[in-house]
Amino acid sequence: ELEDMSEKHEKEIEKTMLEHQERVRAYQQSLDGKNAETKILQEKIASMEQVVVTYHKKAKTEIQEYAKLVDEADEREENLKEQLQNCLAKIDRAREEIDALMNDIEELRDELEQKDGAIEEADEKMAIMSETLRNYTSAKAKEHQYMREKKKFLATEKTLRTELSRLEEKHSLLESDHEAIR
Repeated sequence: ELEDMSEKHEKEIEKTMLEHQERVRAYQQSLDGKNAETKILQEKIASMEQVVVTYHKKAKTEIQEYAKLVDEADEREENLKEQLQNCLAKIDRAREEIDALMNDIEELRDELEQKDGAIEEADEKMAIMSETLRNYTSAKAKEHQYMREKKKFLATEKTLRTELSRLEEKHSLLESDHEAIR
């Protein structure tokens, strides 16, 4: 009966360990997915920052070219004013595009922060699960050790009781013999 209980406990321990290991694997897979998403978002941010730099350079170049034309040509002032207006419209569009890109970058950064928070939360859950598994395994091992010691104790107790009964019988026989001799 004790061996059955011991085997049952060992099977429960194995089952529980397998379940915990499966949960840990699932958390690890989720964490790996989140890391991949984070890397993709970081690449998108880097790409968008490059686009912003390009727009800045392009706009700066256009402004410098148009400013030079204005300084050089007083006689063509009307024509240059019209060109300048076109240039300013392009700059406004470029600024609007830059603002839109900056907003996109900010949204991606916010999303990245959320993903980082989810990753930290998953790490904390994994740490808690690992600690729980260690505690559970330790408790089951102690319980198993207790059951083995209890089994040994019961066997020893049975042996001692048998020996005590034998000694009591022997003592009783010796007393009978002693009474008979008197």
